[in-house]
Amino acid sequence: MAQGIDVNSLNVNNPYATLFGGTSSNSSSSSMGWMSGISDLKMIQSGVYKKAMRSVYEKEGKDAFSEAVSNTISGSGKSDSEKSLSNLKSNATNLYNSSKELRGLNIDSASDDEIAKKVESFVKSYNSTLNNTKDMDSYSIVQTQLWAVEKLQSSESMLNKAGIRINNDNTLSLDKDALKSADKSTLKTLFSGSGSIADNINQKASALINQAANQIATNTGRNLYSASGSFQSLF
Repeated sequence: MAQGIDVNSLNVNNPYATLFGGTSSNSSSSSMGWMSGISDLKMIQSGVYKKAMRSVYEKEGKDAFSEAVSNTISGSGKSDSEKSLSNLKSNATNLYNSSKELRGLNIDSASDDEIAKKVESFVKSYNSTLNNTKDMDSYSIVQTQLWAVEKLQSSESMLNKAGIRINNDNTLSLDKDALKSADKSTLKTLFSGSGSIADNINQKASALINQAANQIATNTGRNLYSASGSFQSLF
């Protein structure tokens, strides 16, 4: 039998170190690459590998491992407080609005100060949202945030040209002078229209709003639907 990874030897005391800090942005690809994704991160944190393997040996069923993983994922987020989830929903709403405004901004006609103001709002709301997810237990929320982090990391060189730096903890910092001197073509690629960074982050922000609201409903037993059966707006 092939020898597997000893999860006891991994640093599970801070499973978010890879995602939220402890490495430089230049080493982001290697720090992310040793795990297949957030599923591994969350499963190592919860000890689901050991639970699943024990379940496999006890049940001797081929679906035991998948069942154990599924149960762990579906049960995540129950320890997230309503306050932290409400704060996330608020911060993600700000990110949704700021990224939407940035996506719709006419880079050619906008002044340097107007562009800088929109980008600064985007950076601020992104950082607030990122910091809000650091201690979350919800699998879906952390996964969505990871996708946003990875999207920014994949465009790091272009972000740098616009004066936006990815810090060691994956928050963003803005050099307004560098932003104002950046080529319009770079700014359009980053911020304008469908497929841009602003558009991608806007989609992730929308997902986070819904995920936070859903987790609140799950944890508190509240219904996201009105008495008439219509879905209540999360925005």
